[in-house]
Amino acid sequence: PPTPKEADILDGLSRAGNRLMGFCRTNLFKRLESGGPAFIQSIERHALRNFIVLHALDTDCDIPLGTQDAVLLDARTIDEDADSEKTLSFDEGEYDDNDSDSGAEITDLWTEAAFRQRAKRVYDFYRTQKKSRFKWIAASRFHPSLSEALLRDASELIGILTECGEWDPAKDAKLAALLALLTKTHASEKVLIFTQFADTARYLGEQLARRHIKAAAVATGDC
Repeated sequence: PPTPKEADILDGLSRAGNRLMGFCRTNLFKRLESGGPAFIQSIERHALRNFIVLHALDTDCDIPLGTQDAVLLDARTIDEDADSEKTLSFDEGEYDDNDSDSGAEITDLWTEAAFRQRAKRVYDFYRTQKKSRFKWIAASRFHPSLSEALLRDASELIGILTECGEWDPAKDAKLAALLALLTKTHASEKVLIFTQFADTARYLGEQLARRHIKAAAVATGDC
């Protein structure tokens, strides 16, 4: 039988399940509304979270329970927090889609094998550098059907990523409309642009900079 602590965690998971499903659905709609890149990032992170739990289940290791913020899934975070020998870090540039020298297309990372490799490294990072951030519960407390459900869900998400393909800013109609507003309609004015998600703000900042809008700055909750 589960320990009192485990029983409390399992009860919380049971009560939170339905609410979390609704929250995930709503959040994905909001991300899609915000912009294509934000939506694709959410789908990718969702799949990666699935594979992190799958890694724990497949290796009979404790499962991390808690908020897996986007920053924790970012290769740069793991590089910064890893030990001096970087035994837990991603290979340099391996998952950085801004690194033109990496030689890897984003779509090359959208395979089950690539997700499993990334999930193992993130899981090791959680167990060492971020262990106190999570609650942990034995994989044996869950029915084997959980692995099947997570893999099925992740496969559907990978299918969405494959169908969407790599985002092409040159075909971003919203970005083109914004650029026209900044260079024509309000060319001589100061403009404030508000967006709900930091990912969208960073995307716009990068794209405007590439289009020679030099007097642009990005401000998020992190900076």
